[in-house]
Amino acid sequence: MSTMSAAGEVYDLTDVANFPGTYTKLDASATVGGGVGVLHLKNEHGVIMKLTSRPKAFS
Repeated sequence: MSTMSAAGEVYDLTDVANFPGTYTKLDASATVGGGVGVLHLKNEHGVIMKLTSRPKAFS
C-alpha cells in the first residue's frame, strides 16, 4: 500500500470560484526519475494544474 503527495502550479485561474470542478488529464503522465511523476489536469472552467508527485510508502 502507498500514499501519494503532490505539489504544483495552477494556471488560468482568473476567479477562485473556478478552482473546484472535475479535472481531466491533459496528457500522459511522465516519470521524471526516482518515482517522481508529472501530471497536467484541466477542469471545465479552463483551470490547469501541473502536479509533481512522489509516492510515499507506508512503514
